Amino acid sequence: MWDGANDVVWNYENNDNWYSLNVAQFPDFAQHFDSVAPPETRGYSPPFLGSFKDPAGLMLWSGFVARTAPGWGLLIRPPPTSPQPRI
Repeated sequence: MWDGANDVVWNYENNDNWYSLNVAQFPDFAQHFDSVAPPETRGYSPPFLGSFKDPAGLMLWSGFVARTAPGWGLLIRPPPTSPQPRI
């Protein structure tokens, strides 16, 4: 929920508390991630939700993880509907 100015607060099912959103881990996801992730990536589960510094900006993890061949890079672009800076 956005307060209309700056803060984004969030809550999840069966919880009466509201939390100011910086980044949030989906309940019990870190343990699930570690149980199925390759050993070298355990302990690095991504956040499910995050807020931007821009008002009402929200980051939602897509569920995709990428790995490249050694020495290769990966370009990840924003969705085409993302605001782009003017040049």
